[in-house]
Amino acid sequence: SSEAEMNAASATVKKYIADMDAYMACLDAEEAALPEEEKTPETREMHIKRHNAAVDAEEAMAARFNEQIKAYKAAHK
Repeated sequence: SSEAEMNAASATVKKYIADMDAYMACLDAEEAALPEEEKTPETREMHIKRHNAAVDAEEAMAARFNEQIKAYKAAHK
């Protein structure tokens, strides 16, 4: 990869993470807006699962990109 490609990939990863953060904020707002009678253990569990899946996806993306950064740096010493 070239430096330009790595910079473009970095921008893409940062946008992905920002988008996922916005998604998680939306999930939180959605849960907060539920009427009290609809807030059940099941709806809470679903919220937690969706939130955790988003966090897992972010962490996986960051880990893959960090691997690519290490490979890039090793190849361009």
